[in-house]
Amino acid sequence: RAIRAAMWKLAKELRRTKMRIRAGHLPSVYADARALQNFFIDLFTFSIKRTTQSGVCATVRTRTRPTDWLLSFRIEGIKPSKSDLEGLFDDETPQRPAGELARCARIAEAHGGNMWLEVDTDGSLTFLASLRIKVIDPVAVEVQYNGRPVGQVSVTNSENRNEITRAALSLPALSQDLTVSESTIKLVEFVDKGVVNIVA
Repeated sequence: RAIRAAMWKLAKELRRTKMRIRAGHLPSVYADARALQNFFIDLFTFSIKRTTQSGVCATVRTRTRPTDWLLSFRIEGIKPSKSDLEGLFDDETPQRPAGELARCARIAEAHGGNMWLEVDTDGSLTFLASLRIKVIDPVAVEVQYNGRPVGQVSVTNSENRNEITRAALSLPALSQDLTVSESTIKLVEFVDKGVVNIVA
């Protein structure tokens, strides 16, 4: 949600620069939602400012480790100068303004981690942040549509009707049916533990 919110806020700039953002499966986590949104806004803005041609691609990946959650943000297609990368994470001082990604570094620290940058030989940048936050394990829910089994979805809260509905609408049996949408659903009922029936 934090990434989607950041992309929505910067939608105009992302369309103008034709910047592509790739993200695989990203788990839900216990964290400050607004802080994570600002984290991605600052990273996207940093990339957008240096996008001079189409073809720039940002890839977001995560990995759960024993003591923390590692988030990587890789940018390909920009060629920042050495000065662009100096003091990115520095706080504001009387002599200079804060670095462009100072807020990102503070957010990582507020979540018990830190942030750093790796530069590849081809010039690609990878920003990494280790965050001591808890990953929410997904829960499997069997979905029925008007009493007919249509598949299984993974959600973070098996009692949240809205989350289950959104996930269920992505199932092939429902997403390919043009007559099915959130507006046509009348009821989401819990049939049994881990089983819901969507009535339309």
